[in-house]
Amino acid sequence: MEKKSIWRGSVKSYVTVFILSLLLTLAAYFLATEKILSGWMLSGTIALLGLIQAWIQLLIFLNVGREPKPDWNLIVFLFAVMVTLILVFLSLWIMNYLNYNLM
Repeated sequence: MEKKSIWRGSVKSYVTVFILSLLLTLAAYFLATEKILSGWMLSGTIALLGLIQAWIQLLIFLNVGREPKPDWNLIVFLFAVMVTLILVFLSLWIMNYLNYNLM
């Protein structure tokens, strides 16, 4: 008999994670608007809050890694993350290059 996790499929877990996601989003918003941190510290903190939120949502809402055979789902997900990171960082690099050349 397989143990069922309390974090899988219950309304209580979904509501808890939803509230936690809202709190993480509000924390990032508060940090950005109140200017408590600045520069790279602000960017790093917001990125960390976003990664924590993404990790929680992947585990609870999307159940990534909890299927009987999660290999293909995980491979496809990691490929999508890799493509997204490449697009984001190359876009930032291009914008920085254009900004440097236009100044």
